[in-house]
Amino acid sequence: MLVSDTGRVDGIDVMGAVVGVPQLGAPLITGYHPDDIDTISAHLGRLTARDGSVAHWDARVFHRDDWLWVYEYAIGRGFGGIDLIRVFPGRPTTQCRAAEPGGNPIVTQVVIGVRSKVDEPLHPSLTRAIETILDRWTTVIDDWVTAPDGGYRAVMRNCGLAQGEVVAGELRAALGRSLGAAAERLSLTVTEADPGHNGAVLAEAGLPMQPAGRTTSQSVNPGVLHEYSAGLLPALNEQRLLLHIQPITRIGANMEEPVVAAEFLLRVRNGDGLVERPGLRLLETERTGAMHRVDRWVVSRACALLAEWPEALSRLDFVTVNLSGPSLGQPDFLAHVLRQFRATGLSPEKLCFEITETAAIPDIRQACMLIEALQRRGCRFAIDDFGAGLASFHLLRSLPVDLLKLDGRLFREPLRQLGLLRQLQHLGERLGKRTVAEHVETEGVRNALREIGVDYAQGHLFGEPEAPEAFFGRLTLSN
Repeated sequence: MLVSDTGRVDGIDVMGAVVGVPQLGAPLITGYHPDDIDTISAHLGRLTARDGSVAHWDARVFHRDDWLWVYEYAIGRGFGGIDLIRVFPGRPTTQCRAAEPGGNPIVTQVVIGVRSKVDEPLHPSLTRAIETILDRWTTVIDDWVTAPDGGYRAVMRNCGLAQGEVVAGELRAALGRSLGAAAERLSLTVTEADPGHNGAVLAEAGLPMQPAGRTTSQSVNPGVLHEYSAGLLPALNEQRLLLHIQPITRIGANMEEPVVAAEFLLRVRNGDGLVERPGLRLLETERTGAMHRVDRWVVSRACALLAEWPEALSRLDFVTVNLSGPSLGQPDFLAHVLRQFRATGLSPEKLCFEITETAAIPDIRQACMLIEALQRRGCRFAIDDFGAGLASFHLLRSLPVDLLKLDGRLFREPLRQLGLLRQLQHLGERLGKRTVAEHVETEGVRNALREIGVDYAQGHLFGEPEAPEAFFGRLTLSN
């Protein structure tokens, strides 16, 4: 659904059942329950004020003599209006919320607090990283704000404490994966409050902050934060960057799920010789505008590795590498990629570039020209983390991509997100795009993928990221 900056519906693209959609030219706000209008109006005002801003909410719309709950996901197009997706989960209002004896719905909210463990301000590199992660969690949290104590508060409306603790646990793991040892300086608290009673606290739980795979509560050496704040360029100059690789499988009606593709993932060897995710270093490199240098190294190294293993590569449809938005706007980036093809003899058909949906693309026209030039030679392009927000639908509308990599958070609770997942899959099918599910970890999620019709999947269920030599060597020996 397209909505103009004046709030009137100016376009409808029906992908499923039509539920309470106003007529063309009618104000969108007139379709909502009176109790939801103030909340929706606030969202719409923020969305139309800034291009790329994202919001999502539950609301009631009138349909066939009843008020029905819908889930809505919207992306601002600045003063051009908004793009809005409405998903009908099939629940009448009486099944959506518990009610007080007087008939009023019980509405609570959960606030997840992220703050420093010690009484000191957070390091600027940490604050930028935390804000970036919170921005990417728009399908899970409703909003986030800075807190008076220098931390952050992530708000989830119409949510109970138990669900909030689950989300906080996932957020804690995400911060741990992105920040590494620096995450030990943070703590999380989960508070359930009743907005209707001046925000009275109903319950509170504390969650100690630990990065994934670590149990120590030791404070972080300031030198570690300094290393992170230096970004990836020191590691690049000192030849401490490396690539790992993770398999991608085909999802079909039968139980056979062969490895048909793979993704290269950037890793860093730290000062102690341990291999880490780029985490905070990557965010800092993006901030300083130096990611194009890292991207060039990744492309060069990926092409060299693939050329070393021709037999293994012949068993794969494609291998993906991540590419930042600024590189798409570099006028000589195309020449760099073509030089790697010539130097290694690699067939362009085997390479797929993933564009992260959060990446800023300074020149869409230049980006389209680069993509189309490489597609003519056989390369493929994908939008990474599709459905997570921050203008992924704008990228889909603007760039001629071939694949959609659905955001992995949507598959952590596939039954809860089933309506949205079906719509995203249907959208991909209508546009002729293949879909890939990320971060698949359980059999239940795999079964949901089959039901939805997703084409490919990757995640710990199918294989951990590992050294390319081990992956390609095993693939070469397989029958």
